[in-house]
Amino acid sequence: MTNSFTVREIVLSKPEIRLSFRHPVPDRAAELAVFFQGHFQSNCPKIDKRQPEPLPTLDTASFFPIPDANTATRLGDIDLLTYNLAINTTTRVAVCTKCKLIVRASNIRQHVTSDLPQFKIPAYLQAELIQTYDLREHVEIPEHASLRSHQQASGHISHYQSYAQYVGNRIYLPVQAPQYPDKNPLFSIDYENQYNQSIMIVRDYSKHAVAQAEDEMNMQSFFHDDGWLYPLTGLIPADIADARRTHLTGAEHPIEVLGPQLLQLAEQYLGSIQAFITEHITFGLMSVLGQTTERSESVASFRRLDDSSIKKYANVLHRLIFNCMRFYIGGGEEWTSPFKYPPLSPIQVDAMSSLRRALEEQLPTVARQEAFERCVYLLLCHEKTEYAETRMSPRFFSPVISFTILHSLDINKDTCATVKASKLTQIIAKLMYAVRASVLFAAVREHESRPECSVVDLVKSRTRYFKDQYETPLSFMFNAVKRLVIIRDMESHESQFRWLGPEEVSYQGHPISFSDVRSLVHTAFDDHETYMRRELMFGREQPPQFDLPVDIERLVEDESSRVVGYTFVDDPRNNLSQYKALYGQWIMSLPDIRDQLFYTDGKKLLLKTDTVLGWLRCYARHHELLLAALTFSAGPSARSTEVCRYIYRDMPGTPRNVGLVGHNISLNSTQDKTSHRCQKDLFVPHIPTGKGQRQLLFDLLILRPFAEWLVERVFPHSSETVRRYQHYLFPGITSHMHSESLRDTMKEASEQVIGVALAPTLWRAFVTVVFRSYATQAESQTQRDYYYDRANMHSTTTADKHYSGSGETAPGVQPKSVLEFLRVTHVWQDVMRLNEDNQDHPDNTRIPFPTDSQLSLPTAGLTLDMSLLVPAVQDSVKETIQAKMDDLTVYHYCVDKRRPRCPRRCRALGASPRPIRPFFAQHGAASSPFARNGNRPPRRSSRPTFATLHAWVALATHRPIIIAWISADLGALGGVTV
Repeated sequence: MTNSFTVREIVLSKPEIRLSFRHPVPDRAAELAVFFQGHFQSNCPKIDKRQPEPLPTLDTASFFPIPDANTATRLGDIDLLTYNLAINTTTRVAVCTKCKLIVRASNIRQHVTSDLPQFKIPAYLQAELIQTYDLREHVEIPEHASLRSHQQASGHISHYQSYAQYVGNRIYLPVQAPQYPDKNPLFSIDYENQYNQSIMIVRDYSKHAVAQAEDEMNMQSFFHDDGWLYPLTGLIPADIADARRTHLTGAEHPIEVLGPQLLQLAEQYLGSIQAFITEHITFGLMSVLGQTTERSESVASFRRLDDSSIKKYANVLHRLIFNCMRFYIGGGEEWTSPFKYPPLSPIQVDAMSSLRRALEEQLPTVARQEAFERCVYLLLCHEKTEYAETRMSPRFFSPVISFTILHSLDINKDTCATVKASKLTQIIAKLMYAVRASVLFAAVREHESRPECSVVDLVKSRTRYFKDQYETPLSFMFNAVKRLVIIRDMESHESQFRWLGPEEVSYQGHPISFSDVRSLVHTAFDDHETYMRRELMFGREQPPQFDLPVDIERLVEDESSRVVGYTFVDDPRNNLSQYKALYGQWIMSLPDIRDQLFYTDGKKLLLKTDTVLGWLRCYARHHELLLAALTFSAGPSARSTEVCRYIYRDMPGTPRNVGLVGHNISLNSTQDKTSHRCQKDLFVPHIPTGKGQRQLLFDLLILRPFAEWLVERVFPHSSETVRRYQHYLFPGITSHMHSESLRDTMKEASEQVIGVALAPTLWRAFVTVVFRSYATQAESQTQRDYYYDRANMHSTTTADKHYSGSGETAPGVQPKSVLEFLRVTHVWQDVMRLNEDNQDHPDNTRIPFPTDSQLSLPTAGLTLDMSLLVPAVQDSVKETIQAKMDDLTVYHYCVDKRRPRCPRRCRALGASPRPIRPFFAQHGAASSPFARNGNRPPRRSSRPTFATLHAWVALATHRPIIIAWISADLGALGGVTV
């Protein structure tokens, strides 16, 4: 390749092109010479030393440079062609497709930046290319003179003619044009189709690496100040999920195999601590453990957990220990995430190794539990300066802290989101509980060896591990929680529903009409009846003797009874025991059904256990369908966890949750998670429709006695199963109904009818939205906090924050009776028109509420109300009413924006005065209560009395305002009814 080359066009370099080399080793140079001589002779056989004829013009636009197996155009997720780069893996060089030059490996970043100054080239790109493709730094014929000397050597062809591409200023590579296929018509491209396909691709942001905002001021204050995202930057969500996951079922790796055992140990660990809490709660130890600060007003306490909470807390503790074992003692094979936990001391790592050996060698249970206790204690309870390996570590010095930070992103299968403060505090709370549990465990174990030291003193000796202002994992989490709690309290849950019309809302774009809800309620009851007929009636029609002639309005209940085992069904005044044996008698009368459940040994009746257990499972499923239908028909509902554990018959210290309210069969909530913690008992009825009440009564009178009879003959009388069927409203063989079962049933039923899966939480949000719009103004202002929001078993503040997205806060009043709860249910059923076909609620079961129009009563009515009120209220209440009437009169009858003169009292109320005397004269008042002061409103010392109140009332047209204003203060004075 010399100056005698005839170059018509420059085309792209392809992997098939071979490059001439010069080598400093003579033998190698000779080999190269022989190679190129053979190459030229084989590819250009007609070349001689005469001047060749010019080649025809080559139009490079008519050819596609198709990459082959030896051409690389991608580096991981980076498209190199975006940077005008291609890699020839045969010659191990980088080619600029724009300049059509081979780029020196060390000059790739500079060359691309020069060509594309607007691009920010990743700093690692050049190094990754060199390492991945073993790129060569130098082209071994550096200049034209070297090539000419090589070509003029003995035995070499001086020149030949071909199409070529230049490599440097005067260094060429031969190009064989036939190797490039003509783009027409073989490789014709549908540009519009390719564009349409590419633009419709949905980005999967869950696979994008975690990145922070360029301007940190855009970040949420917590992440900006605490820097929790810095350790996660550059990781994809899958890496984060892998670093905090639980064990994989069916995996063969040794530590994965140990996962179920670790989870079992975590549950046993937290389960055992509950007995220690009960043992020492009387001596104030739990207050010592629960308080993180030394403030005297702090009343936090270390509390017991129920069985379901133990499993949730144990899951978090298990994942922490499991992932630490994967990272620290897994040997590098178990850990597949690029996330790195901070270094640990040899003592802590040795505790994990001991736990692993105890599990692998199947040591006795006590030995495994002791190894687990030691591992948890050393991992959770240590100061930063306690070990040399952690003293110089940054603030995220503990794997407990790192594990917490890993949960700052909410990662699901298809999504990655910033976690809400409320969810993050739940994770931290579980870890803080584990810290306190480990301290109590350590103190109890030391007390066993040193009985002269009390457990309280031994706990206090470890104060630094669970108190603030120490460099410990708990102190880190506590200070994070303090900020997160503020953020959590400020969080508002944007309503997921939008009104489309008077009787239609939209949920995430899907319309839900009230007629859909009516269909849902009717379908839910129909599905329940269909299932009951198919499974519990064995496919037969309901026999006529099951049509109960029971008048629900005539049923009675001793509401004050707390006798163990009491329920209105067993009250002899109702005479409902006559229906107790109907179902069993019907089965005994049908041999084909009877033989499925029973057999005899010739002396007595025996049960077929497998078939009986199958019937009980069907009975439990019947309860799930029934409860879902009852929930839909009643409107407001308690949480699924609270409903599923309802009590049928009184237990010691546990009131029943089903009874009679206002001639209705009612499901009554007596506790929720907040009231239980505050030691406050509730009574919130939830009234289903008449059809729902009859189906519930059918279960209690016909099916329930037979189920109890079966259980008492299959299980021991003292077993939990028998006790469960005797006292729980929705019992099961192994436990009462699970909230997950109710949740799935409600979602399935609602999705089938209205196309939206309404889980209990979403259903309660929907009910809240409906009541926000359909309650009267008076109800909205004075009753929501105690009636229709409380009917959902939460406060209005909670409803606004987590269910409806409303920013309003209603003034609270004390409830006068439980009858208003009936009105809540009736409003719901009237709004949905669930009773339009048949009157499920007779008139005497309906509690009238005042409407907006009824609130404007005649003057005499208000005067009579106030006159009757005088002898009935306390002096403090009288003072409140007098003060409010004073303020009200000044505000409503001395206000006129046209007059700028504003006495001090009106100015305090944010109003300006208007003439009083003409106002009274206009309305025919003989004398004004302010006559002695002219147009000036009275001073506080001359507050009008009830005698002058009648003159004001003569002008009153705003009774709702008066009542609402007075009620606001009366509520604070003890809930006196106005």
